[in-house]
Amino acid sequence: IIIYDSARAVHTDEVPLSQLIQIFPDPTSDILHIKSAVAIQQVEILNLQGQRLGYRQLDKAYSLGLSFHEEAPGIIIIKINTERGIMIQKVIIR
Repeated sequence: IIIYDSARAVHTDEVPLSQLIQIFPDPTSDILHIKSAVAIQQVEILNLQGQRLGYRQLDKAYSLGLSFHEEAPGIIIIKINTERGIMIQKVIIR
């Protein structure tokens, strides 16, 4: 799993974290994009058994690309830690 990041600042009001982070496309067979209006501090990728498949500590990233083109099909869990809290989402890998 390869994680790419870039930085851009965006101002947010008090809205739910799930509305501030976009994860797409889902399902994916190649690059999974994460765009956030709040700074992402770390991203963890887990399988359904809770085993860590990938981890990246970040310095205020607002945009990431996760490469899954060599991964086996299945369901993974993306755990995103931000300055506002934690968001967890299941993603289908084709």
